[in-house]
Amino acid sequence: ANNTVYMVMEYQEGRNLQQYLKERGGRLSERFLRTVFPPLLDGLETIHGNELLHLDIKPGNIHIRPGGSPLLLDFGAVHGFPQARQSQPGQVVSPGFSPYEQYETNGYVGPWSDIYAFGATMRACIEGKPPPPARERYMRETMKPAKQAFRGQYAYGLLCAIDWAMEVDPLLRPQSVAEFREALLKDVEEPEAPDSTLGRLVGSLWNRG
Repeated sequence: ANNTVYMVMEYQEGRNLQQYLKERGGRLSERFLRTVFPPLLDGLETIHGNELLHLDIKPGNIHIRPGGSPLLLDFGAVHGFPQARQSQPGQVVSPGFSPYEQYETNGYVGPWSDIYAFGATMRACIEGKPPPPARERYMRETMKPAKQAFRGQYAYGLLCAIDWAMEVDPLLRPQSVAEFREALLKDVEEPEAPDSTLGRLVGSLWNRG
């Protein structure tokens, strides 16, 4: 009506991930992450397969239904792909979750942009707070890699996947959902500490003495 476009969304019972995080005080379990996020990747892959980008993935836009199944909401920032945008009037930016290229007037967004936000959302689930804004990280990196900050608390492969998704340079991130999914589900063993072998050797010699 009145030459206005309206977005209609089906009502879904449950609560959003942001509320869930607040109730749990952050630091959600690895089991939760591996239950909720893979189905969301499937949905995101479908969106990208239709040459669309979500561009506003964050805990507040992820709905957890009573049975535990997740749902990606709020397509108000959706944009067609592939094409470079010459200007981005009214571009939605969610500090902590939007990638650097979304801050730029001529930033070239693509599937890698949604993947950054996806990784940032996962990081928020294990840290209990949003990551630093990408623009700040571009100027000076202050965020410790997840594989260091949460070592021993979550699977090493999962932490590496989050770090890869959150590379500030879009060319260094996974370029597709398929690439990110493979990294997320890959069983990567944590490397031994540099002195662990030496420590075992010294201990062995000590015991012999």
